[in-house]
Amino acid sequence: MEYTVLRHKLIDIRPGRVAYYIAVSPTRKQVVIGFRGTSSFGDLVTDCCGNAIPLMEDDSDKGRVEVTAAEPLIVTAGSNDHAMEIISGHERIVLEAHDEEGDNFIRCHEGILMSARNVIDEIEALLLPLVECNYKVVLCGHSLGAGTAIISATLLRTKYPKLFTNPEMMHAFAFGAPPVLDHDSAIAARGYCTTIINNADLISRLNLSNLAVSLACLREIQNKLVENDMNPTEPCYLVSFLNKIAEGTGGTPLMTLSELNEIISEAHDNLELRKPEHLFVPGRVLLVYNPWLEETKYDTSYSSGSMTKYLKCVETSGTSPVFQRLEIDGFRGFADHLTSSYFDILGMKYEF
Repeated sequence: MEYTVLRHKLIDIRPGRVAYYIAVSPTRKQVVIGFRGTSSFGDLVTDCCGNAIPLMEDDSDKGRVEVTAAEPLIVTAGSNDHAMEIISGHERIVLEAHDEEGDNFIRCHEGILMSARNVIDEIEALLLPLVECNYKVVLCGHSLGAGTAIISATLLRTKYPKLFTNPEMMHAFAFGAPPVLDHDSAIAARGYCTTIINNADLISRLNLSNLAVSLACLREIQNKLVENDMNPTEPCYLVSFLNKIAEGTGGTPLMTLSELNEIISEAHDNLELRKPEHLFVPGRVLLVYNPWLEETKYDTSYSSGSMTKYLKCVETSGTSPVFQRLEIDGFRGFADHLTSSYFDILGMKYEF
């Protein structure tokens, strides 16, 4: 074996803790840190603690956002207020030299940040000598493990200047990561993080910005029900509501698809994505998907690896429009998040 396991911590049911291993290969001069996804009730509690908090505990040094924009890159130097404008694809970011509200500080998922800090505290004595010997650090994980890998990489860059100044020394590979970093930090992480998202994976789209859009849609649906005397909260209109449901797919729709798209578009236009409480999937994001128009060409009851030839992949970022809406398609959003689904898109056999 090329790799030797230095530590393997598996059982810990407390929230804010995550199972992990650390392995090293002297021949490759590489250390691998793997994090397990949600597997216990404690992990679920960690997932649910999604408040956006500063990366650094010390208020005097929360860590500034590093902006590494993708091509095409246009940088406009500052004026009297020392502002800098960076345009990258669909993103336009303006950074102020002095931000009294602290919006340029790195913010991340509270529960996963706690997990990452606990892991780094436990492995630091093992990791530091390897970093000093110029070993490359690779972090990886799925779901909760993916989020922990990303935030751990962000923390390690603040602790070890060698990892910060030499991006090739460390990289995080995240599969089905939840939204864990704020808008600007998510874009800036592309230099040290690659996130793979499978199709309509719901977990990667569960953030407050999508919740706000969903609530806007629900409000409009409620207004439509009231207009048509089908408000289910009023007993006298409950029968009309139930009759409407009984029509099924053959009935007259309460709202057309174009009307729904218009509502979603308007909600997006009114949404400020750079609010500190909004979190996104970080880094260079590879979205793997099956074109819906081609789904009728093959049997969806496929075996592992047999559908990889139908897959397409697009490189984007976690702040792009494709992640700013929830894909509601039965249980597909949950099925696309399963570990076995990620094995399928990689053409690998899943063994549990």
